[in-house]
Amino acid sequence: MHRPGRPNSAPPMVGILESATALFRTPEGSPVGPAIRRLRASIAILAGIVGLGVIGYWLIALPVGYLLCFRYGYGALGLWIGFCAGLIICGVALVRKWAIASRIP
Repeated sequence: MHRPGRPNSAPPMVGILESATALFRTPEGSPVGPAIRRLRASIAILAGIVGLGVIGYWLIALPVGYLLCFRYGYGALGLWIGFCAGLIICGVALVRKWAIASRIP
């Protein structure tokens, strides 16, 4: 909520985000362009890894832990089992992703 007499913090944040966007957009036609494209590819890989973490922990570990802890009466052990289930699934998915990415064409 904006209060009178207080500066709004949105314009500086928008400026920072636009400056970061300009770093990716400006050099596309210059010799630095290939490096920027590699950086984008690295960011895409990182986003995939973060996505696996979100799926493993928030969509698997948390619901399984909740069900085991509260619905089936395992208590804290159920939370740990859910956490381990999410961790195992993340680990298997990351090893599979690594195996696919490391194949030589």
